[in-house]
Amino acid sequence: MTKINLKKSFTIYRENLDNNLDVILVPIHKSPVVCVDIAYRVGSKDEPFDKTGIAHLFEHLMFEGTKNNPKGEFDKLCALAGGTNNAYTGFDITNYFMLLPSNQLELGLWLEADRMKNFKIIKESLQNQQNVVIEEIKQTVEDQPYGLWRELMSASAYSKDCSYSWEVQGTKEHVANVSIKDAELFRKTFYQPDNACLLLVGDIDLNTSKELIQKHFSGIKKLHRTIERNKFSKSFLRHSAYQKFEDDVPTSAVFLGYHLDGFLKKQSYAGDIVANILGVGKSSRLWKRLVIEKQISNEVGAYIDKREHSSLLIIYAFANTLEISCDMLAEEVNSTLKEFLRKSITDDEMQKAINQLSSQMAFEIESLTGLADTIAQFAVFMDDPEKIYSNLDIYSKFSKSDINNYIQNIFSSGNSIRVDAVPS
Repeated sequence: MTKINLKKSFTIYRENLDNNLDVILVPIHKSPVVCVDIAYRVGSKDEPFDKTGIAHLFEHLMFEGTKNNPKGEFDKLCALAGGTNNAYTGFDITNYFMLLPSNQLELGLWLEADRMKNFKIIKESLQNQQNVVIEEIKQTVEDQPYGLWRELMSASAYSKDCSYSWEVQGTKEHVANVSIKDAELFRKTFYQPDNACLLLVGDIDLNTSKELIQKHFSGIKKLHRTIERNKFSKSFLRHSAYQKFEDDVPTSAVFLGYHLDGFLKKQSYAGDIVANILGVGKSSRLWKRLVIEKQISNEVGAYIDKREHSSLLIIYAFANTLEISCDMLAEEVNSTLKEFLRKSITDDEMQKAINQLSSQMAFEIESLTGLADTIAQFAVFMDDPEKIYSNLDIYSKFSKSDINNYIQNIFSSGNSIRVDAVPS
């Protein structure tokens, strides 16, 4: 695979405002477009244990308007300027991004600064978004075939003392019970300049960008408070657990989870290679065994559910007929893993995984929004936005021996978290 030198493609400039807002500028003059990205270091793992879902709910609330921009005005102004915007909430971060014509940069900065400084929660807005989020939970979890498995996996993989034990959407009950006081405390704690990273990526002039950022963000005062985040300990990890649920589904499915290093550790990238060899594509080991050889599944795979402190390697397999049980699926998955432990991965498997993962990573940063999001992750979690320069080579730095050893670490104990879905 051809090595890509990102330092020749763009330069990263970084500075801090007096209010400790982290500012990152990345001029790229390929097209007259700019991405305005603002990442807040807060996700569902930072929520109070009796307020699950508040991080995601607050993301929705941020589009409810301010005194300067009433509800709907943010999207309207962005669209009229020829732009788009969106946001997402994860376990560890919440990210807001706009893609605008570069001559509309000041509009984007003004809109983001306005809601950071002037956002105020009112009863009607809170109730509206509570209803929206509760309906999302119904549609994507409760009414979605097999939709409960992720919730049960997190609850089984982590103890109740761990804030990874719930999913990002939280519970309907907790979302419904969030008060204005709760939401305002959440805003004052996490939605402040010293807990945010502002990125401009695209067709920008450095001096003009700095002047505009000073103009719109420097007047936002930093609140003097301590962010008390939920604690994490390896003692929170549960290594052997089983859950089963009935659902309105045509066939059974099994989901297996194995604890891995969090995404801050280099070894987490080794987990990507393991998951790729195991369950990505029709040449993967799980596909060959369960779909081709045993003919008991029509969909099988593996991937990494990435989190800051502790990720999960997820394996899933769906039965192809009603007669195939979860035990039958799990038995063949475990047989595949036992063979995985006995036999070294091949040179072809290793190279295929490295090529696919490196290409996927390169594809993700081709767009301005993808590049901004990736740089934001390195800045927020590692305090090193320039890590992106070396990260495209990360997979090729592992040897077969490294991966074989990591396979032993993951699977040799035989412990897994298992969730079964069966037809009701």
